[in-house]
Amino acid sequence: MSATTLPALSITEKAGWGTPLNIRVVKTDGSYLDYPGAFLRYIGFFISCLVFLIGVIWAAFDAQKQGWHDKIAGTYVVKA
Repeated sequence: MSATTLPALSITEKAGWGTPLNIRVVKTDGSYLDYPGAFLRYIGFFISCLVFLIGVIWAAFDAQKQGWHDKIAGTYVVKA
């Protein structure tokens, strides 16, 4: 996996997961996620996983259903 494909993993449409799951990652203002934002989300996901997945599990208990990686990047996962 090259460094250019890592940001694409944070964009569900680019990774091929968004269409079957009918979800999309958007910024908090509703606009599409760009590559710098996707890279920031990926770094945030890495940090979330380093802390015993607490940052990922956090989404289940958060009022806005955001994990740490979503809060860091300013994103939401929404139904497409």
